[in-house]
Amino acid sequence: APWCGHCKNLAPVYEQTAEKLQNYIKVAAVNADENPDLVSKFQIQGFPSVKIFPSAPTVNPYTHKSSKMPKDFVGHPSVKGFVDFALQHQPSFVKPATRRNIDELLNQNKDGNGLNVVLSFTNKDFTTSLLKGLSTEFKDRLIIAEVKHTETDLCTRYEVTTFPTLLVVKPQDGSVVKYQGDTKFAKIAEFLSEYASAEVHVNQDTVEVGSELVIELTSESFHEKVEDQDDPWIVAFTQSSNLKGLGPLAAGVKGLANVGIFNCAEQKSKLCNLPKDISFPFIKSYSYGSDQKIEPKNYPFDEESLKQAKNNILESFPATFITTITGPLVDGFLGASFQTKSKSAIILLSEKEQPSTLFRAATCKFKGTAGFGFISNPDAATMSRFGIKSLPMILGLFPSATKSADGAVSFTGATLDPKTVGGGFNYAVLDGFISQITKLSTSTNASPDADDGEDDLTNEKTQDGNDDRFHSAQVSGDIPELTAKNFNDLCGKAKICAITILDGNDNENREQHLNIVKEVRQKKSPSPFQFSWVDGTCQLDLLTALDISPTDLPTMITLVPSSIRFARLIGRFDVNNLGFFLGGIMGGKTGTKALPNLPNLNDIDCVAFHQSQLNPVAEEDDIMAQIIAEEKARLEEEEKRREQEDDDEDGGSKKK
Repeated sequence: APWCGHCKNLAPVYEQTAEKLQNYIKVAAVNADENPDLVSKFQIQGFPSVKIFPSAPTVNPYTHKSSKMPKDFVGHPSVKGFVDFALQHQPSFVKPATRRNIDELLNQNKDGNGLNVVLSFTNKDFTTSLLKGLSTEFKDRLIIAEVKHTETDLCTRYEVTTFPTLLVVKPQDGSVVKYQGDTKFAKIAEFLSEYASAEVHVNQDTVEVGSELVIELTSESFHEKVEDQDDPWIVAFTQSSNLKGLGPLAAGVKGLANVGIFNCAEQKSKLCNLPKDISFPFIKSYSYGSDQKIEPKNYPFDEESLKQAKNNILESFPATFITTITGPLVDGFLGASFQTKSKSAIILLSEKEQPSTLFRAATCKFKGTAGFGFISNPDAATMSRFGIKSLPMILGLFPSATKSADGAVSFTGATLDPKTVGGGFNYAVLDGFISQITKLSTSTNASPDADDGEDDLTNEKTQDGNDDRFHSAQVSGDIPELTAKNFNDLCGKAKICAITILDGNDNENREQHLNIVKEVRQKKSPSPFQFSWVDGTCQLDLLTALDISPTDLPTMITLVPSSIRFARLIGRFDVNNLGFFLGGIMGGKTGTKALPNLPNLNDIDCVAFHQSQLNPVAEEDDIMAQIIAEEKARLEEEEKRREQEDDDEDGGSKKK
């Protein structure tokens, strides 16, 4: 926004980022004041906000409309932070080429419409940003494949003896063209464009249709879905089956309200009677609660009216399911909450006098599954008891196995700080947090006799009768980094492996995060945990196996190698929350999930990996350095040959 001081400070950093990422990722800026529709569509909560969009649009399964779904930037707002994050999410359409699949790769492109195949021979153990960028540039126009230097059969077949080497193979006749030229992205792209097929265009104007997000309603379904249910609705009444602009509205209120479309040209219903001074298309907003559906509010279909309809929906959520509590009443509230279906309590602590709209909406969805409380302006004792230092804060609590010495209700759980949520706090974040707390609480409070798949770590003893749970690992010194080479030594033989997963791009805070783990290790000693850490942004296969996003880092998991089960930290990465998490594991109160097999770590130099991702321009020169040397030698040899020919023709008189 033009009035935003932080945005002005960020401008030169962002311009340098754009220069670094030139030819790899497009960098752009949006004036929020001039584009309020984009602010609403992408749920921008503050400025500046930075998002990364994928290289190509995908069809939304709900709206059937082509769009690019963004991810929020997480990291330090510096040139390095932006470049690291962007290249971490850089798409790649590079295919691996081996002696086993090379013929299939070529044969499937032999027909008249087949694509030429680019083979990049390399001695690197990772795919470079340059090659990823080329694969994006020529997606669906060239097949770009990578050949490792260990594929000796292919190197021999194509007479490749130096690395890197770039070849274009024409499957139709088998001919091969070697790239010999400048090392810059633009020059290589210019060369490849000669062999690429025509441009591929994606239709960006797919019409929005009824789906799970925008629901098509009929006279029969309207009564059942809208009038008889508590959920709020915004319904568009039209004279066609499509209405442009309804999709973004549906995306903006997803989880909070349903959006429907009613085609009055096909449905004969009194619902289609035009309100006074309004024509087709028009909308009606139906507030929360089935008793509120009798008199909906009518609006014309325009931008301002859509905002009014949305606000009407949000304000309709009651605080009926929220208990306003003060310090002395906390124990009574927790005791009652721990008797609910999920045996959990969700508490919002805030400086405001009333609970927020999002919190009210969430309590309406999860009513009856947990106890919901609100504490306005909590006193120092309450803040201290819950271990929080700032507001607002959301707590997810459930009973602890440890008894309190002073007789107060004992609890464990996690916290959600709206201020630290990457990309801004929204309903989806709150919904996910409550879902995790209620599920976790249900699993940790299951009957001891139930077969819930948890690892019982409370009754294991050695043959001499001693408790063998706390055989203990190191309690001092540095937290070791977990790698492919030491995985079996550090984790394979441990009772439980406590793995801290860090953001490798955030070197500035690494020491702070590891010191937190050291403090927790000391407090939990003796314990069954073998503590270690791993670079999550380098080991993306590990994150995929554990269903963890890079934006969730830092975090911690516990892994039980003997049963191949794991549990994941919920909430903030701090001493208190980690203590709650590991205490639940030690007490057998935290549920675990099964894995098909022990996760594998890639044998990769993470320092080199991040360095290669940091500076694509330098990498570009490095990738083709040997090609330049070969080209230079060839030109020098050719110049010498010409000079010799001139000498022979002119009797030793060299032409200038």
